[in-house]
Amino acid sequence: MKNRQHASFGRELYWAIWEKIDTHFYDVSKLAQWISWKHRFDDLIVDDESALGFARQMVASLNDKYTGLVEPDDVMTKRAIQQISEGAVFTERLAGNIGQISILSFEPNNIVNQVEMGLNAIADCDGFLFKLLNNGGGLIQETSECLEMFMVEGPVTTIEFRTERGTTTREIELVPDAYMLSTTETGSEEEPRFFKRRKAIVANKPMSIAINGGSASSTEIVVAALMKNSRKSRLCRTFGKKTLGKGNMQTTFDILNGRATLRITCGRFLSADGVWFGDAQKDCRGIDPDVLVEGGDAAIHEAALEDLRQRLRNRAA
Repeated sequence: MKNRQHASFGRELYWAIWEKIDTHFYDVSKLAQWISWKHRFDDLIVDDESALGFARQMVASLNDKYTGLVEPDDVMTKRAIQQISEGAVFTERLAGNIGQISILSFEPNNIVNQVEMGLNAIADCDGFLFKLLNNGGGLIQETSECLEMFMVEGPVTTIEFRTERGTTTREIELVPDAYMLSTTETGSEEEPRFFKRRKAIVANKPMSIAINGGSASSTEIVVAALMKNSRKSRLCRTFGKKTLGKGNMQTTFDILNGRATLRITCGRFLSADGVWFGDAQKDCRGIDPDVLVEGGDAAIHEAALEDLRQRLRNRAA
């Protein structure tokens, strides 16, 4: 009796994982044969452990390295990173009244406050070196809010994702007095919502952005939005190497009150120009810098800084 109960619980766990992916996995083309997995191991599952083993086989069939079961230690590590209250943002005042800001990650929950505090310390500088080298991204909503400090207005990103209700599209745009969110769900469309925004602390000043192949995901949202926003003014230039090209987003789900944790690629996001960044797997489109720099991060830093200094000298002449 006890063995049958364990098997029943195990099947329940496996089916819950199957259903969550069936509902949320974004690339529905990979779900064409998904139904065939639902009861494939019913007679072989004897407990939760075996259910999770078979679930890993099932998830692997999607051939998506960002979708999978998450180990408990990885869950704790992720939560610890998101709870870090400082250390993701560094600012410095360089010679020539140039402000340097380095953002290592957009993962911390309070990253917006860290960026705001850092920028306020160098807000009176004449130009800015913005370093996003090896920043693998993080929380999309918080990353978008960070752009409030760099832009007065302009599109930020378009996000497409699957939920129980169907496909949802969300457009984020900044206007001078608000953070604007427009949401369209399957069969319905909401009126745009406006939220109070932060001051554009360093907008309309010359800026050099340093990027490389480790600059990815929501970091690419920032770079693309700043490039588009400055296209007419030419105040912003990018230096370094092509970014990774990761335009897919993941959500982590708790399955059956903690019996498993599942991360699913549930959507994708586009640049301010409406261009997909890629999947960081087979299709890595990324962002090409304005100036390709040979060499490592130090060379990128120097090239970006020297160009900024020259532009400031030209403005002063």
